[in-house]
Amino acid sequence: MRLVTYRLGRQHHAVVVRVDRVMDQAAALIAQRERHGLGTVEIAVTVEDGIPDLICAAHEGLFGRSDWDAWAGPGRAGTTTLNRAGALVIVNAQSLHGRAAALTDKVVLHELTHAAQFNRPGARQQLMKGLAYNLGIGWLTDAELRAGDRQMVRDEREAQQAELLHRQLAKAVA
Repeated sequence: MRLVTYRLGRQHHAVVVRVDRVMDQAAALIAQRERHGLGTVEIAVTVEDGIPDLICAAHEGLFGRSDWDAWAGPGRAGTTTLNRAGALVIVNAQSLHGRAAALTDKVVLHELTHAAQFNRPGARQQLMKGLAYNLGIGWLTDAELRAGDRQMVRDEREAQQAELLHRQLAKAVA
């Protein structure tokens, strides 16, 4: 797993240090919980305005195009998307700045759960089809759209449950 930073100021250093400290142990906890690996994961720590840049770069690497406006907007502590190598986990240091380390741990656990979900058999192909559809270069039937929406709800619930591992993670890295 590789950690990169993008467009960060010095005030976000503590978030980067925390992510670096917990990411390997968090990945181990999620892999154990999921009973399969996470695949190739890159974690990027950035500010809110950097999130669409990173997502668009990942999608342009996959499809040769992206939609910056679809990803711009406030309120995201983290997000996960596909990239050429596997999954890109993005942590918003701006939203976590000055907050308890436990919140950073929860975001990392949550997003790594999505990375693991993306690595399940057949999931990457389905996600690629969904991204292509959202970019207007692919097609999904109504049934596929409904199935994708149901899967997204299940995946989000599972990622929220993974956040409960934050105490176990804090003990493991203490």
